[in-house]
Amino acid sequence: LIEVRKRVIKGKMSGAVGTMAAWGEKGLEVEKYVMEYLKLSPHEISTQIAPRDGFAELISVLAILASQSDRFALEVRELMRPEINELAEGVEGRVGSSTMPQKENPVTSEKISGLAKVARSFVMAELENIPLWHERDLTNSSSERIIISHQFLIVDEILDSMLSLLNSLKINIENIRRNLGITNGQIMAESLMINLTLKGMNRHEAHRYVSKLTEKVKQTGKSLLEVCLEDQIISSYFSNDELKNILDVYKYLGSYDKLIDRAINYAKGVISTFESK
Repeated sequence: LIEVRKRVIKGKMSGAVGTMAAWGEKGLEVEKYVMEYLKLSPHEISTQIAPRDGFAELISVLAILASQSDRFALEVRELMRPEINELAEGVEGRVGSSTMPQKENPVTSEKISGLAKVARSFVMAELENIPLWHERDLTNSSSERIIISHQFLIVDEILDSMLSLLNSLKINIENIRRNLGITNGQIMAESLMINLTLKGMNRHEAHRYVSKLTEKVKQTGKSLLEVCLEDQIISSYFSNDELKNILDVYKYLGSYDKLIDRAINYAKGVISTFESK
């Protein structure tokens, strides 16, 4: 948005067809005076109207912002499903259904997702405003009276709803733990495969063998740890304690904390840049 601003907020005073003919040889001089007074830079070239590509970029950037919010909201909606139940919007006293009292619907998240659809639809409409008949018709005018104002209103409502969602969001830690255990440890198959390769096993062979072990987990109902402890080949590579560490979900977190800090610092940098402008 900071970058697109300089391509949208510009001045245009080049006359009916963009040649400045009414001012004769003084056209650029008059433009310079007016733009300095208004503290605007002029469009490099224009026709009767200012080029619409900057506005198309603006609407697209706002739609991307709406879609980024939609991405988060969609995940909340998914994780609120009763069979997953890891998150809840946490708004007290809200009615989920007029006929099913037990329901807790992701109302705010659904609103964000619904509005994001409209925001994305405006992108195509604004792109259609770039090509104009003889580079000067006003078919853009009527549509932009809706597109530009409503796009800002939509994104404003989405961001306001995101703040509300983040402030009320509840996390069900016990259900997260439960869901981690549903696969009987199969989600740690990658960790096992990587550690086998570090011990010298060919990666393709490690992938094939771990896949075979996970099939045994599905067939027997045992955990991956139990299957590995009973497997002679796996036992030849790892001790029991090593296997427990390799298959511990809480020890296979990578650089999650540093990645979170990096993302937060990036966001803070963007915000500070915006505030300084």
